[in-house]
Amino acid sequence: QRRVTLHRMKVSKGPALFIACFCHERQANRTFRYDRIQAVIDILTGELFDRDPFFTDELGICVPEQFRSCDDTIPPLFKQVRGRARDELVILAGLSRSDGCMRPEEIDVIVDHAQQIGADADLWLGAEDIARMQRYVRNLRPDFSSLVRAAHVVSDLPTHRQMRLLRACQTVMDADGIQHPDEISFIIEMQDLIAG
Repeated sequence: QRRVTLHRMKVSKGPALFIACFCHERQANRTFRYDRIQAVIDILTGELFDRDPFFTDELGICVPEQFRSCDDTIPPLFKQVRGRARDELVILAGLSRSDGCMRPEEIDVIVDHAQQIGADADLWLGAEDIARMQRYVRNLRPDFSSLVRAAHVVSDLPTHRQMRLLRACQTVMDADGIQHPDEISFIIEMQDLIAG
C-alpha cells in the first residue's frame, strides 16, 4: 500500500501502462504498473474504489482495455535498465561501500539513479522491478578492476550523463548525513579515471 500523488501516466516499450507519482512513503518519485493496482483508497475519506471506475469517473482518464489486465509474459524491464545503467551502478555501489557499510538510504539513491536512466530510454520500472533493482544493488561488491573498467565505460558517455553520475555520487555520499573521508577520496579517484 502506497500513498501517492499522481503526476502522469506513461506507456512503456513493454507495452505496459505506468503511473508516475510521488510516493509519500519513500519521499521520492516512483512508477507503478497500472495493471497491478488492485484498488484505490481516498485517504481523506477512507472510501475504497475499484481501479478502473476511479480512473474513469474520478480522474476522467479512460484507460484502454489492453492496459487493464496483467500480462506476465512481458519480460521485466529490470534487465534492460540494468544493462543501460550497469557501469554507473557499479561506481555508485563502490562509493556506497567505500566507508565500509552500504546503507538503505544509499541504495534508494542508487536505484533512483537507475530509474532516471531507464526513464531517459522510456523504460519505466514498476514496483517489482524496483525491488529487483534494490536487491541487485545490495549485492554489488565491485573490486578495483571492475571499478576501473566501469569508469572507462562512463568516460565514453555523454557529458550530461557523466555530470548526473557525479551528482548522484554526491547524493549517495550525503545520504547518511556523514561525508566519510574514504567516500571523498573515492569520488576524487573516480573523477580522475573518468576524465583521464
